[in-house]
Amino acid sequence: MFENDLIEGKVYVFSNFLIEESSGIYLLTTHVCRITFKKESRIVNTIDDRNIPKNHFNFLDHTDILRQTNEKSNLFDVIGLLTGKGELMSWSKAGKNGHYIVVDLHDLQSNVITLCVMHAKMGVSNTTYNSVLMINADLEKG
Repeated sequence: MFENDLIEGKVYVFSNFLIEESSGIYLLTTHVCRITFKKESRIVNTIDDRNIPKNHFNFLDHTDILRQTNEKSNLFDVIGLLTGKGELMSWSKAGKNGHYIVVDLHDLQSNVITLCVMHAKMGVSNTTYNSVLMINADLEKG
């Protein structure tokens, strides 16, 4: 409803919205509530506060992934060394088509997780085409 009105990194004041319990199969945040906009909702652009970080990562240790301790199915980030990959596979279900690939990631303790990457596309690219490029960044554990 308001996707075209919001710009990442900007600060806004919201009014006339609902706060509801966050539910669903895959949760985008770990917060217990979510904001739901209505037709009457209003968004006002305010100050440009550069102290708000644009990038936030929620890394999960490979050991936690292997223990399957993510009961709420929150989305999280993983990082590791790509050590294996399968073939690019196609799928079709209920008239929808897509691709996936299965890959293996190692962490520094040699834990291995196997991931199924949905909507995968194979190709070669330069790292400068990434949405975020961090060099020697100090990343805090979330």
